[in-house]
Amino acid sequence: MEGESPAHRGLKHRIALMIRDEGFEATVEATPGVNDAGGWRADVLGTASSGRRVAFEIQLAGMTITEGQERTDRYARDQIMTIWVSTKHAVWISALPSARLKLEPETITADRGLARLNDRTPYFWTPAGEVDFSRVVRGLFNGSITTVSHWSFEERVGQRDYFTVDAQLLVSVADLARWEVVLEERRREQETHRREQEAHSRNLQALFERQRRGLRIGLQDARSAGYSPRDLRYGYEKDQWDGTPIVSPDKLSRDIAVAMGVPIWIDDRSGQRLWAVVCPVASRIDDRMARQWRIDGVRVYAESAREVARLTGPLEWLPHQIRQFAH
Repeated sequence: MEGESPAHRGLKHRIALMIRDEGFEATVEATPGVNDAGGWRADVLGTASSGRRVAFEIQLAGMTITEGQERTDRYARDQIMTIWVSTKHAVWISALPSARLKLEPETITADRGLARLNDRTPYFWTPAGEVDFSRVVRGLFNGSITTVSHWSFEERVGQRDYFTVDAQLLVSVADLARWEVVLEERRREQETHRREQEAHSRNLQALFERQRRGLRIGLQDARSAGYSPRDLRYGYEKDQWDGTPIVSPDKLSRDIAVAMGVPIWIDDRSGQRLWAVVCPVASRIDDRMARQWRIDGVRVYAESAREVARLTGPLEWLPHQIRQFAH
């Protein structure tokens, strides 16, 4: 106790008395037992009948988070939970398992370091507000309060906000159980989303490949119909065809005006007109689009009978009116 301030000694003894009042043992200036790895000296070490031990470290002087974490780890090696307490808004409050205390003649209240789970979607940890520290002590020893790590935590005391990255918070075991359910649901949602994205990517790549094959056939059909390469344009940007195979998917399916299919345009005496659409997406075809294609005599290409069947509904065409280019 040499060198300790009166405030430090006073708070230490008040916490020891609080622990005893709650029915647990408390030792001031406790040292390691015979079975402990050691390396620590607790301001107050509380012990429950179950054998659960909690060290209360009063820190009124300066301390870095790293220093506090190293000392916390030494206690953890001996299966001792550590709670850091201060009457100041120390830098380590909420970054270590801790509580900022408000001292009154008859009571001690914690107003930082404790969190509860918000019970409305989206779930998140929110400050617990002012809590009688005797409730915290009781919960620590009976196992109803534990710690949780969280990526960030924001607290407001009076007119000031405190923001902690990589927070370690004191929470109820019941809230933690609910939080773990929330995290598991989020993991499942993320996994489902990842699989859907992968499936979408595969489907999109497969669509690009079908469109690339169909575009080559459509352009050849246009040549057979008497159009020269300089009369033919294709794709979203209406690139002029130079007679070479179409390789890049960037040139293909991007135009919602043709249901994400690949358009083939013809330059003739009447101007530029839509001549064909290769592998449009059935769900993107609307009534106006289908009606205009029928009026203009636009050809529609599909690779397989299955793709033809998907297109007949929204187009209101018969299967033989859609040009299947693979069998």
